[in-house]
Amino acid sequence: MAERREQTLVALAWPDGAPQPEPLAGWSAAGWRVEPVLADQSALDRAGSKGRTPPPFQTLLWHDLAPGDPAAVLVADGLPDLAARWTALRVVDHPAWDDTTERGVVPQVKQVSFLKAQTGLTQEAFRRHFREHVAVARVHHPAICRYEQHDVLDRGGDAGLDTQGVSELWFADEDDLAARYFAGPDSVPIVRADNREYIDFSGTLSLLVRPDDRRGPA
Repeated sequence: MAERREQTLVALAWPDGAPQPEPLAGWSAAGWRVEPVLADQSALDRAGSKGRTPPPFQTLLWHDLAPGDPAAVLVADGLPDLAARWTALRVVDHPAWDDTTERGVVPQVKQVSFLKAQTGLTQEAFRRHFREHVAVARVHHPAICRYEQHDVLDRGGDAGLDTQGVSELWFADEDDLAARYFAGPDSVPIVRADNREYIDFSGTLSLLVRPDDRRGPA
């Protein structure tokens, strides 16, 4: 089995809510993938989910980690001094599917969800439910053209996100997300019942972002 890829994921809130181009350009040049969070998250509301406008973070940063890297969490240079709030997660990926080539789609929007586990659920049980959700999503979320899960290995920062898993859902665009997020009315209770098996929604955050796919699929 291929070795899972580890990454650092940083969620960043800027002091005035407006991303600062200069440090973002520097981080991008240093190999960080920079994903702006959409100021308007209402496509999730139109889809029958729940968006947070204005969002609590304005930028996501991703960086691949070398195998065996001893750092618990890597943080972009100068980030703690610039950010109003930030959280950094060391994650390991679990790709679910990628239909972008088959569909001829270049995704324009991505939903990134920071998942909090249900109280009392073991790490093993949370991850098992998380993996099993792939089959449910495959049937009941037809607009997803690429899906990747991440287990959280370590965390840092001052934003206080209690996150055990991260999901990435890619969509062709916001209109397709809103129109086909659920396969139909019957899908809504099925998906939500499955999610409640392992997700505490009171501590879970979903953000719509513009994807930076320079790394490519796993």
